[in-house]
Amino acid sequence: MEQLDQLRDIADSIELSVKECFAAGGEGREIKIGADGYPTKMIDKMAEKAALDRIDELGLEWNIHSEEIGDIDRGKRYT
Repeated sequence: MEQLDQLRDIADSIELSVKECFAAGGEGREIKIGADGYPTKMIDKMAEKAALDRIDELGLEWNIHSEEIGDIDRGKRYT
């Protein structure tokens, strides 16, 4: 799978998660303070989880920079 296809796949996972979050309600509820020092809302957490889960499922060893959890350093050149 080429990188653009991988990114589309991840975006599809995020879209599904966001739709589920809105359907359940509470998307704007603040649940914690993120790594950036600002409140993390439920929708932020669910979208991030969907992205990270899909990245792992695809076996991608990308470094990650996130407002919610901070950095995940997997020793790669790019983030």
